Amino acid sequence: MIRERLRRIGSWTRAALFTLFIHGVIIYLILFGLSIHQEKLEAEGRPVQAVVVDQLELDRNKEEEKRKLEELERKRKEEELRLAEEKRRLEEEQRLAEEQKRREEEQRLAKERRLAEEQERIEEERKRRESILSNCEKLVLEEEKSGEVNHDLDGLCEKERQALKEQRAREERQREEERQRLEEEKQRKAEEEQKRQEEAERKRKAEEERKQQEEAERKRKAEEDRKRKEEEERKRKEAAERLLAEQKLKEQLAAEQEARLAAQTEKAAANALSAAAGRIRSSIEANWRRPGASLRGLKVVIELRVGRNGEVQKARIVESSGDDRFDESAELAVQKASPLPIPKEPEYYDHIKEFRIEFNPDE
Repeated sequence: MIRERLRRIGSWTRAALFTLFIHGVIIYLILFGLSIHQEKLEAEGRPVQAVVVDQLELDRNKEEEKRKLEELERKRKEEELRLAEEKRRLEEEQRLAEEQKRREEEQRLAKERRLAEEQERIEEERKRRESILSNCEKLVLEEEKSGEVNHDLDGLCEKERQALKEQRAREERQREEERQRLEEEKQRKAEEEQKRQEEAERKRKAEEERKQQEEAERKRKAEEDRKRKEEEERKRKEAAERLLAEQKLKEQLAAEQEARLAAQTEKAAANALSAAAGRIRSSIEANWRRPGASLRGLKVVIELRVGRNGEVQKARIVESSGDDRFDESAELAVQKASPLPIPKEPEYYDHIKEFRIEFNPDE
């Protein structure tokens, strides 16, 4: 119910604002139209003075129009505040109602738990008394058979019979109370269901009325929204095209800059590696052992792959000297010379991590 009232407030707000807007437009057209018409007629009769008089009248009309529009705006704001306050109040009522409903449900469940526990306790108590009475009666029968009479036992049995009778009476009363409670609960739920259906019907009718009131407003806004969206789409496309062109230009400039930097870095790395070639050869020669005195004037080209600190990761003969012993000795010298004295600049590494070196110790 409270939610429906909140929706109705929303509908009233839109209807009230729309009505105020229409009234303002009508007042404006009446005042402004009369001013123009009067100015035209008086101008034809009195060419000079009419201009001054009509201008004063027009100014007065504009002031009056402004005042009325301001009054309409003030009333609109007051109505907005009133409806907002009403909405807040209804929301608070709804919150309190839901809180009350939650508490009542908790109390109902707690009561049902207590009743169930009490029923279980009573049932156990009845069973206990029935067991005691059964045992007591067995003892009495045994005494009667034996010819003995125990008055205390007879009294105890009678006491248990009476207690059991009272116990069963209490259970019957509780069952009757539970039956009445369930009947009342059933009636209460039936009444709530009837109220719910009545409220649903009222909401349905209110919703139909709201839709009818909003349909006119929707149609009026549809054309405005369409034009606004077309304009926004046009501007969006223009902005997107402009941004795309700017992005392409930036990417092109960045790519050119990156290419220039890469070329510069590659050239600098090549120069640095060329400058370090002598040190690399010296390091390899320092670790080389000639495999035979007769092996002179030989050379071999080795392809290397090194880590960032110059450690040799891979060495491969790409141009053999023609002598396996010489080739193997050169390859072994490379491994022993690791790490090689390559340029240490981090930005050079990708350009110099693989290179070839000619090993010619007799040159």
